[in-house]
Amino acid sequence: MEESQVVNLLRHYRHDLSNDLQLIIGYAQMGKLEKVQEKVTELGDRLMQQQKFQNMPLPKTILTLLRTNYQNEQLKWEPVAELEGHIEVRDSVVAELINQTHQTILNHTMNFVLYHGTIKFQQLKSRPFVIEFELTQSLANINQLVKELLEIDERIRVNRADEQGLSFTWSAQ
Repeated sequence: MEESQVVNLLRHYRHDLSNDLQLIIGYAQMGKLEKVQEKVTELGDRLMQQQKFQNMPLPKTILTLLRTNYQNEQLKWEPVAELEGHIEVRDSVVAELINQTHQTILNHTMNFVLYHGTIKFQQLKSRPFVIEFELTQSLANINQLVKELLEIDERIRVNRADEQGLSFTWSAQ
């Protein structure tokens, strides 16, 4: 990744944080202290999750997901990291998996719909590394999408694919 791309990622991150803070300030100015407390708690939780994600020993994966979120407004992923002990997976494999699954899902999004999904990185003790993908919006041609996802890697398992969204997992074993 070039230096200018890293700088643009940092700008995007700062912009998102600035938007959150402006919203909190707006609620404070209107005297809506319950909303201020709610938004500060949400922001704190999200920042802690981002810190866990960004501390994973998977730099290619981290940059891939940050770049994916920066480059595409229609489909954004919120990373969640649930890690116990040493991560046992190749960084390049996970980064490529994220690239391929993102592009495949993006090809099945509907125009004028903003999609927000969760990617959960999970390494539990004595268990294989697992990634859980979840979207809660409707996607176009869901059966074809499932077929294409399964072609990416034989370790992908679809948990749910219907009009209410998509959920699938990938395991390192």
